[in-house]
Amino acid sequence: MKNFKTIEPDESLKQYIRYYYFQEIEKPDYRHEFTFYPNYYVALNTFIDAEVKWSDEKRYTLPSKNHSTTMITFSKERSIVVEEHGPLKKMGVIFMPLGINYFHEEALCDIITGTITAFPFQGRAYLRLSEDVFKEKNMHIRKEMVDAFFMKNLKQKDFGILREAIDTILDCKGQISVVDLCHKLNTSVRTLERKCSKHLCIAPKSFIMLVRFRSAVEVAKEKGREVSMTELAYESNYYDQPAFNNEIQKFSGSTPRQLFKNKTDVGGKYTFWTSF
Repeated sequence: MKNFKTIEPDESLKQYIRYYYFQEIEKPDYRHEFTFYPNYYVALNTFIDAEVKWSDEKRYTLPSKNHSTTMITFSKERSIVVEEHGPLKKMGVIFMPLGINYFHEEALCDIITGTITAFPFQGRAYLRLSEDVFKEKNMHIRKEMVDAFFMKNLKQKDFGILREAIDTILDCKGQISVVDLCHKLNTSVRTLERKCSKHLCIAPKSFIMLVRFRSAVEVAKEKGREVSMTELAYESNYYDQPAFNNEIQKFSGSTPRQLFKNKTDVGGKYTFWTSF
């Protein structure tokens, strides 16, 4: 993707934020289309001088002077087709699971209304930061500006058993059942479901499946284009080939062979791929 640059946050923020990205396109004839595949990360995107239209299946961006939009994207069930036109200024913050919850008061379920939700994060202050970032060309200074904003707005919260559940699921790459997870954490399925619904906007079983899908994505990235689907299913610790095929189809809308044949990494951070 053209002029797409990523940078990791300060060490003190890495438990909440995976990375920041910046994209600036000056050419008015720029057009790019890609597919954003489901992920357990939550993205906070700000578009400067742009009008953004969307549904749960597609996001469409056109230049619009003096019009800016901030939105949350959490693609937990299906792929999203994205079409962008230049000129374009876009800043993104990619949050770890639960990460965005540490920077606002409301529960995530009270904010997200769909795959993409318009959200005036921190009001005018965050929008002003996004605008100021593009006045600065040095990436490290940009990072320091964004770091300072999030450090200032960091809230102390304790998610207890939910934090432990997420860490356990990520550590085992989704290779655990909800029942076994609750037994390990000495909590009930009902309690975990309630906490996941409130703070993650996703059921624990669905979160586990999503982590397993992204694990397959990462294995495919490491193995390269020539990996066989049988090997990929095995390396991703799926129970069998049909289970692998079904989950890939569920999240991507494509067969494993179709999906992994056409992959193109964006930003080198496993957040999304483009398909042509």
